[in-house]
Amino acid sequence: MKKKNRIIFFITIIFLIVLGQLIKQIIVKNIDSSKIIIDNFLKLSFVKNTGGAFGLGNNHIWIFILLNIVIITAIIIYTQRKKELSKLEFIGSILILSGGTGNLIDRIYRGFVVDYIDINDLFKYPVFNLEDMLIVVGIVITLIYLIKKDCRGRHPYTKGM
Repeated sequence: MKKKNRIIFFITIIFLIVLGQLIKQIIVKNIDSSKIIIDNFLKLSFVKNTGGAFGLGNNHIWIFILLNIVIITAIIIYTQRKKELSKLEFIGSILILSGGTGNLIDRIYRGFVVDYIDINDLFKYPVFNLEDMLIVVGIVITLIYLIKKDCRGRHPYTKGM
């Protein structure tokens, strides 16, 4: 990855991690149960998630910490060793690393992940956070890249990233 893009890569990751941690700090200090934001659609609910995605695997925090570290390390090694990243690889990696690192910080320093976005009145869906959204969108973008690469037999959208 070119030096300019490496700087953009890490500054964006740091910005998203700090943003996520600030939001979580506001939630922890100001939301004790639920606060309706948009009636019958969106609530802010402070939930201590000791498991993984969707609350699976409760009370196995060290497994999730280790898994998180392995995935983050693998993505960093991949992105830094690769000469050029496609735009989709670049964006997908930023989002996954930002979300994964933000949730890792919670697991290490709090012993749980702070979840707060609650759309359960609209859909039967677990409470989640910004970092979870970043990870999911990053994975979708990465899958799109892989599908396009496989269909074309080459790297799509590679323009010197």
